[in-house]
Amino acid sequence: MSTSTEFRIEQLRTRSVQKTLESLLVLVAALFVSALLPSLLVRYLYADQQLFEQPPALEIIPVIAFVIGISYFIYAAIGNILREMEAQRLEKTLTSLSPMTSKGPVRAASMVANRKSTTTDLKEALSQASQRKSAVAGVSTTKSKIKKTTRRK
Repeated sequence: MSTSTEFRIEQLRTRSVQKTLESLLVLVAALFVSALLPSLLVRYLYADQQLFEQPPALEIIPVIAFVIGISYFIYAAIGNILREMEAQRLEKTLTSLSPMTSKGPVRAASMVANRKSTTTDLKEALSQASQRKSAVAGVSTTKSKIKKTTRRK
C-alpha cells in the first residue's frame, strides 16, 4: 500500500509541474497572439482596403488572448494547490500508517527527503533513526553481557 501511495504522491507532484509549464506556455502564446495577430491582420487581411478607423477585431483580439491566458493560468494554479494539498494528505496518511517502513531508518529518512522538507527535518529524522539504532544496539549489548555472566557462574 505504501508503494502505491508514494507513487500517487509522485504522480500528483509531476502533474503539478506539467500543469505549471502548460499554463506558462499558454500565457506566452497569448502574449504573442495579442502582439502579433492584429498586425498580421492589418498587413494581410485589410491590405486591399483603405481603413479610416480601426476595425473592432483588432481591439477584441488582445482582450480575448489576455482573458484566455490569465484564466488558464488561474485554473492551473488552483489545480496545483489542490494537488499539493492532496499530496500532503497522502504523506500524512503514509507516515501515520508506517513511520518506519520495512527498509528501516534509512528509508524513513529518505521519505522525509522526498517530501522536499527543510534540512532540519532531515537532520531530525536521521537523529531519530540513529537513536533507535543505538537503542537496539544497547539491548543486544546488554543481552550479550547477561550471557557472559551466566556462563562464568
